[in-house]
Amino acid sequence: ELSTVDKMMLKYETFEDKKAHFPLLPQTFTSADANVFKKYIFYKPIFAPNHLFKYYMRPVIAEREFYFIVLEDFIEIADGSFIEPLNSRLHTIKVPSLIIWGVNDPLLSVSCADIFKENMTSPAPTIVLIEECGHATIVEQPKQTIAALDAFLETL
Repeated sequence: ELSTVDKMMLKYETFEDKKAHFPLLPQTFTSADANVFKKYIFYKPIFAPNHLFKYYMRPVIAEREFYFIVLEDFIEIADGSFIEPLNSRLHTIKVPSLIIWGVNDPLLSVSCADIFKENMTSPAPTIVLIEECGHATIVEQPKQTIAALDAFLETL
């Protein structure tokens, strides 16, 4: 299953073109960009003034090149097809791990949680799927996210 990242990027042939047009890492950040950002992050519309997103995005825009390095782990430069996310680093995680994923994540498919788990070498990584939730679990479903964190920490 293609992630939303892939779907957004398939129309661009080179990674430089993708960088120039990637809607979640704009070169500036307007109110229209804030609305696009919300669409790709949240399952249900949330009330948050656009100026708060503009404030949040200032450091992201300042470090835009760093975020594109991260993005390269999620898409393949040649054709934009999904690759195992962060695969080159996941095997280095050797401590107990908790993967919390929103079932309705519009940015990365929930199936990515299994890919993360399969590529980790930590002892029995735990996956918790949060219903009616997008990419930002702590914002959309804070009680369920905190409950998952508490339950996981009790096992340590």
